[in-house]
Amino acid sequence: MHLGGDDSWSADYSTLSGPSTPRHPSGDTNTTLDDGGGESRSFYDDFTTIDWPRDAVMDSSRRKALHLLGGIRGKLTRMTDAIQGWVLITIVGFSFALIAYLIDHSEAYLSDIRHGYCATGWYKSERMCCPDKERYGVCPNWMAWSEAMGETKSPQFLDFSLYSLFSMLFAYLSVRITLRTKTVNPLFDEASEKQKRLHQHDQKKQSIVDEAELVSETDTLLSQKRTPQRVFYTGYGSGVPEVKTILSGFVIRKFLGTTTLIYKTVGLVFSVSSGMSLGKEGPFVHLSTCVGNIACRLSRKFSQNDMKRRQLLSAAASAGVSLAFGSPLGGILFSLEEVSYYFLPQQLFRMFFCAMISALFLKFLNPYGTGRIVIFSVTYPKEDWKSWELFSFIFIGLAGGLYGALFCKFHMWWGRTFRQLKVIKNSPTFEVLLVAALTVILTFPNELTSKGVSELLLDLARPCTKADRDDMGLCPSHPTEIPDIIGYLSYAFVVKVVLTAITFGLKVPAGIYIPSMVVGALFGRIFGLAVQYSEHTHSFGDSWTSSVVPGVYAMAAAGAFMAGVTRMNVTLAVILFELTGSLDHVLPFSIAILVANWVANAVEPSSIYELLIHKNDFPFLDNRVPTAFDSQLSDLVTMLPKSEIIDVQNSIYVSSTRLRQMLSVLQNRGEFDGCIPILKGKTLMGLISAPELEFALDRIQHRCEELDYNEAVLCKLPVRDSDMKRYHRHYNGLNGTDLSGDEEATTPGHDTADYFGFPMRYESQAGSDDSDDIRQELSRIGDLTPFIDRVPITMDIHSPLALVQMMFTQLGTRIICVVREGRFVGVLHKKKFIDFCHKNKVS
Repeated sequence: MHLGGDDSWSADYSTLSGPSTPRHPSGDTNTTLDDGGGESRSFYDDFTTIDWPRDAVMDSSRRKALHLLGGIRGKLTRMTDAIQGWVLITIVGFSFALIAYLIDHSEAYLSDIRHGYCATGWYKSERMCCPDKERYGVCPNWMAWSEAMGETKSPQFLDFSLYSLFSMLFAYLSVRITLRTKTVNPLFDEASEKQKRLHQHDQKKQSIVDEAELVSETDTLLSQKRTPQRVFYTGYGSGVPEVKTILSGFVIRKFLGTTTLIYKTVGLVFSVSSGMSLGKEGPFVHLSTCVGNIACRLSRKFSQNDMKRRQLLSAAASAGVSLAFGSPLGGILFSLEEVSYYFLPQQLFRMFFCAMISALFLKFLNPYGTGRIVIFSVTYPKEDWKSWELFSFIFIGLAGGLYGALFCKFHMWWGRTFRQLKVIKNSPTFEVLLVAALTVILTFPNELTSKGVSELLLDLARPCTKADRDDMGLCPSHPTEIPDIIGYLSYAFVVKVVLTAITFGLKVPAGIYIPSMVVGALFGRIFGLAVQYSEHTHSFGDSWTSSVVPGVYAMAAAGAFMAGVTRMNVTLAVILFELTGSLDHVLPFSIAILVANWVANAVEPSSIYELLIHKNDFPFLDNRVPTAFDSQLSDLVTMLPKSEIIDVQNSIYVSSTRLRQMLSVLQNRGEFDGCIPILKGKTLMGLISAPELEFALDRIQHRCEELDYNEAVLCKLPVRDSDMKRYHRHYNGLNGTDLSGDEEATTPGHDTADYFGFPMRYESQAGSDDSDDIRQELSRIGDLTPFIDRVPITMDIHSPLALVQMMFTQLGTRIICVVREGRFVGVLHKKKFIDFCHKNKVS
């Protein structure tokens, strides 16, 4: 099966490449310490499900092989194996810290260049040009464009023109770069068409069919017109829904590759610099995971085992949040709470190490010249809040939850209506430029809205103290000034609400974390000032500034509004604590976040990321919320016709032609990671998965072409224990495996230049004219024993679906075989169960 080639992907995510082209040199027949023995396929196709039990067994086999090595060599090998993960995490932490530093510096400079330039150095941002502006409030070296050009008649028009020009240019560059990451979803056509074909297949008569009937069925499926495949872009949006899907055990080709990393990094710089209402914090999670995935290529321990790979990706994701918010502990909890699916206790320390080491590297690089990782960290006076303010924080939570739920609903409605207009759907560039133009018009007149989202969040969350300057006029010196400030903030609030709603989902790299926090901070500052004014009017306190700190209200609302959109809870409370360093305010922050989560879940049960996962048809099975079922396993099981079952009752040999035809039937039905059961009468003897079978058949075809052999090859499908033990060393603990250095046991597969590598002792036979020798070799490679799963997970047909869900979510199995009184009935694929859960979930 060829799903489209991309050299960058084969280098970036080789373990997820398709098997039909020589992308990954793992087709060796040798037993190695890294693959656990035996000939097996160590990669997965696009949008297929990884088999967690299989990868766990292979890793156990690898560790067993290491344990059997003796002497100094064994100790050194085990030591090297043990430190590989820590070395890779260190590489990930340093590499992503460097990327984050470049992004922070670049977007700060490009964002400032819209307003003017530095007279002492054109390459400096305003913060670098004026390091003392925070203290003195003036910056003589920073020149507005109208000042630099000596414009006196209409300086505002000139400033607006250049502000608009740069903003539109950056938005255009961002979307054009993002559109270069175009790819297709190879499995999901229109849902109705998919269900129709599955229904037609299930209704086929289940009688014995001969090979001619199978050929007819294959030709019919091949001749059917496929609906257009769904297009998506690996570089747009935040990437968090896709990362959640990947870490749950599914494969999204190209999404974590070098190409995506480069394009999204550059596109993110331009999108943030354009001034649109979006953030870089969400994409940081995606970019850090890309770095983690690329780092896995340095170690076969991680590159050839997708379970181990995902453990490292979880740690890498924590580095993304750690650098996005300057919150190492928040990064750890984010990875645990939001993206990790199968979490092992030993992963926690690796996440901790990765988050801390990345934050440490970025602190040394000092991107803002302040010694801090992020720009919007604040410090509040050590004054405790009053008990009556509890009601204020509850109200903030109510508002945050309501906003988050309505935002989620609006985003889905906007995607179904406005973004389905022909001119918008067919031209993502036009939509981006339209939103960018609207952003310029609405934000330029107001100093608050024209600032970057991170700087704006800092200004809104700041307390009003003598040590902090109030250049934005947010700290009233007298109660009579409060109404004017509230009006000033209200305009910014309305503008940010509108722009954030229509910006999220554009075909540019864009996060929702900071924009939603800015909307909340604006609301919180307005509400805090209103409470402050009311306190003065009704004499709640000794003086009008005695207890209310609008900056605290702004930060609490920032957390509440973000919680309403993303449904984060503990993670968000810890992030706010690390941003403020205030233990006194952890409780009000937590109260606002809790109430926001409750209200948002009551109005819209799904977070924005869950809605995007469903919208994009990503096969994600939520393992946090058990589903109430009113059906039985018998309602879901796929009854297979005899044409899709291999019966070895009379013969263990099947022609490669027939196997290829059976494989084509699965693939044309969209079951690229399906399976073919192997029965002996009515007894299930094993499974051979479609990816494994495809790999084996491609290997046979390649060898036949080398030998100029045009006849069908008889493939052996043995089911005897003696046959299985010759290959499946991971089932018997590698007993009898020679680890003494024999070429058969230790020749690394990655040293083989050819994708379908074969031992050198057969090369003389390949060039021989002796047909018996050729047939002997083809008989050897036609032995499919190593590709048969002799221990598939089986369940009785009367099993409750709650137990089935537990098997899929806790074990991570891809296929469940269904039996009745020990006799084979059919199979249930994880994707079919996911579709059922999405459509028949009972609250």
